[in-house]
Amino acid sequence: MRSPAVNQPRINKPTLSNRLSLAISTIVVLVFCLTAIINYQVVSRKARQQLNTKADEYLSNLSHSLELPVWVLDNDLIQAIALSYLQNDLIVSIRITETDGLTEIFSRKKEYSGKLIRRKALINYQEQPIGQISLALSCSPLQRQLNDLLNFSLATTLLTIIVLFFLTGFVLRRLLKQPLLSLQQGISRLAEGNYSEELRVETE
Repeated sequence: MRSPAVNQPRINKPTLSNRLSLAISTIVVLVFCLTAIINYQVVSRKARQQLNTKADEYLSNLSHSLELPVWVLDNDLIQAIALSYLQNDLIVSIRITETDGLTEIFSRKKEYSGKLIRRKALINYQEQPIGQISLALSCSPLQRQLNDLLNFSLATTLLTIIVLFFLTGFVLRRLLKQPLLSLQQGISRLAEGNYSEELRVETE
């Protein structure tokens, strides 16, 4: 006695157009990701170079601004100049000392996170060293800009993938519909034993 046949659930296999759409989208994803990574590395390197250049400029300008105040030990003017530089979001600490590097004239540090770029130089007056200055710049603003750039690139890539997937699927279905229909009809005729007609695949 045969056991009753069990109806197996039909599994919807992906169509040819969907497979092609997925393949094209995958290639585009790889290209976009590779481009985004290269772009991120190039922009990151240039931004760090610019930040190092700014650190050198800030140190040079601050050193020149402090020549006379440090020479005459005008603490109020020294503090005013240093605090004005600390209003810059990039600068997180300034330390001004005498030439021995131990006796502090001014020192102030802001809260920060991430890596720092540090610079140190002598303060000269009439070509004679009269003090030292050290400052530190935070990389956090730079990192936030790079993260924003990366997030924008990822969002753009995701949107492009979604649009491309549906667009290529629609186009491929339109292009493959008639050829596949002609092929199916030709195979049906051959299966019925009709060999008199050629098997032709017509395209739109």
